[in-house]
Amino acid sequence: MARTASALHILVKDKELADDIIVKLKKGAQFDVLAKKHSTCPSAKKGGSLGEFQKGDHGTGI
Repeated sequence: MARTASALHILVKDKELADDIIVKLKKGAQFDVLAKKHSTCPSAKKGGSLGEFQKGDHGTGI
């Protein structure tokens, strides 16, 4: 079992944009490119990366 996990996300304001991003991802678009273009979260600068979490970190669910 892995002791670490990484998390990525793209935060958007409406469902239509989220659905459009999902379609693009399924067609092979790069996650980090879409995150940088569309995400409203500060993590967008890092391609949507929320970082790496260690087993036992609070709130990670690992």
